[in-house]
Amino acid sequence: MVNEMITLRNSEIEVQINQQSAHIERIINRHTGIDHYWIYDKLIWPRRTSVCFPICGGLINDCYTYENKNYYMPMHGFLRDYNMEMIDASNISAIMSFADSKATRDLYPFSFVVRINYQLYENHLFVSYSVKNTGNKTMPFSIGSHYTYRLPSQQKECYYLFSKTQNALSYTQKDGIIGLKENHCCFKDNLIPMDNLFDKASKIFEVSELDTDYIAICDKKGIFTKVEFYGFSYVVLWAPKGNNSPFACIEPWAGMADFQSHDLNICHKKGIIMLKANEEKSFLQIITIY
Repeated sequence: MVNEMITLRNSEIEVQINQQSAHIERIINRHTGIDHYWIYDKLIWPRRTSVCFPICGGLINDCYTYENKNYYMPMHGFLRDYNMEMIDASNISAIMSFADSKATRDLYPFSFVVRINYQLYENHLFVSYSVKNTGNKTMPFSIGSHYTYRLPSQQKECYYLFSKTQNALSYTQKDGIIGLKENHCCFKDNLIPMDNLFDKASKIFEVSELDTDYIAICDKKGIFTKVEFYGFSYVVLWAPKGNNSPFACIEPWAGMADFQSHDLNICHKKGIIMLKANEEKSFLQIITIY
């Protein structure tokens, strides 16, 4: 399959989507010419992910069990290693699809179809995800995004903004495995400063414990990029360590990395979705640029 770069464009924004792993490559404000998406650099982030499937985060020893058999899978699953099939494309939308194969069933013994629809409307990029179980047994899965938004200023000058004051606690992590919740809140009213925020690990919240209409990336000039999300159970805030990242992430996940107490059975995994045969489940996020 040959990679194809799709350009979506309306009067407000231009978005470039790569058929490889459905990567977003650009989100450009057509009035300012400013790109709100980070131009990928493998020296900063060696193994890129845009969409996580069929797991989000990592597994203990990269392993899970299903029906008393061990399976091995890298962090964030395998979708990021494959090209998506282009189903339909226009000036303002692109629909991509990915189905199971012998190679995927060696890692994940289920039949499925994943569809991703990128759609422009005014200064918004709507991204919808659907997962259909095309097999005859219940399928455990997770799906999530790992998009990398360019920061408008130096990291120490940027912050995450929420629509209301928050008091949720984030989960602790060690080597990508989730522990207990932190004993202090990282919020300052309705924002989280990015200065030194990721020196230890990413911030992971249960969506049910947040009271917000969106999460936005801001600097002193105000909102730069805003993300709304629906149907996801967790959200991860992340950037590389070092306090000098050119990007930051807002990652809605329907699922989570393994918790330290997990017994490795994928059907017992916290946050996993159990999808019955022939059923389909959908998720949505809306990316808005200013």
